[in-house]
Amino acid sequence: MPECVSVSEFVQEVQDDWSSPTTSFFTSKMLNCRNTVYLLEEVSSSNRTTQRLRGRSKVSIMSC
Repeated sequence: MPECVSVSEFVQEVQDDWSSPTTSFFTSKMLNCRNTVYLLEEVSSSNRTTQRLRGRSKVSIMSC
């Protein structure tokens, strides 16, 4: 599982890059940032799917 990056870590990396672009590690950390966003989107999508399935199961139970 990819390493997650917190918002504060991301902001710190952006500030470091902004203040000193030649010594920044921002580009190397971007992979972790992208992976964090991907994981958050995946979890969010999974939660929406679960909620839809729960709603459908409730409707099925009520119609019985």
